[in-house]
Amino acid sequence: MKLLVVIAMLGACAVVPVTKQSTVVGAPRLAAETRTPTGPMKVDIAAGSSTAVVTVSWSRTCSRYYIQTVAHREWKGADVRGFRGGNVSGGNGGGNAALGLLAIIPAAFVVSAIVTGVIVAADRGGTTSFEEQSAGVKTWACPEGASGVAVQLVLPSGAVLEGVTNQRSLVVFQIPADEPSGELVARVGSAVSTPVLHAASP
Repeated sequence: MKLLVVIAMLGACAVVPVTKQSTVVGAPRLAAETRTPTGPMKVDIAAGSSTAVVTVSWSRTCSRYYIQTVAHREWKGADVRGFRGGNVSGGNGGGNAALGLLAIIPAAFVVSAIVTGVIVAADRGGTTSFEEQSAGVKTWACPEGASGVAVQLVLPSGAVLEGVTNQRSLVVFQIPADEPSGELVARVGSAVSTPVLHAASP
């Protein structure tokens, strides 16, 4: 329902600002999680005087995507201006008269338009809409162990030892006592480890 109030003094006008406000509702929440391969298989060696432990893992990048709910509220306000001598808050009697007329408008209404002294009041309830928005992404390196993978260990002498990674994604090799000092290299398919120095037992 609209209320029509006629102001006796012509020349008045109403500025009807539209106020918009956005507010985050609740805390961000997890929307999705992904694991993306970022490179070849990684092969590492830890060597002692008589053993070499080879660990194999897949290179992965983990990402968590968060969203949040945002409430958008919109409503109208009223400000009567343009009277001779000022707006509704001051000036001559015209402003005071307008203020007196505005005072009779029920609180459930606000001014939405005015033409040559005519004010149209409308429901001031406003509208609210909700939108899902991104709340950011968290990314980190998350290598994944590779079990059941065939591994070759190349000894300083050129001999090759073979094994398969266990459920802990590693395989332990026993280095022969007569193996000379030199570099150890592990291979898994086309993936090659960084060489590690083996020191022969005295």
